[in-house]
Amino acid sequence: MTARTLLGALGACTLLSVAGGAAAASVAASRHNRLVKAEPAVEGTVSASPKQIRLWFKEAPEAKVSGITLLAVRGKDSTAVPLGPVHGTDAATSIAADLPKPIASGRYAVRWRTSGKDGHVIRGQFGFTLQ
Repeated sequence: MTARTLLGALGACTLLSVAGGAAAASVAASRHNRLVKAEPAVEGTVSASPKQIRLWFKEAPEAKVSGITLLAVRGKDSTAVPLGPVHGTDAATSIAADLPKPIASGRYAVRWRTSGKDGHVIRGQFGFTLQ
């Protein structure tokens, strides 16, 4: 076997190894729970103050580790907006937190965390605007 043939074979093996590892990581990531829907909608605009923040996931969220935080975003500053405790809803794959009072017009950020049956904690964030 020549040096060129050996280097080509090693390069192909490395490429297959990297591709295989990336595919395995992608499959593993797809096994974790994930956000599939939100109200208010992800990066959406609403015309009235929402009564709750509601999140739907690929699988039932684990209530013990679930949390929702609402932030009023004003320029570079953000202020926490009071929410009620996170609770289950009529859908097994959904959680919600109620807003005890209406919020003012502006930009808001929702931060959330939960896990699914695999126990892997996932986190995310999205924004919405109240006109």
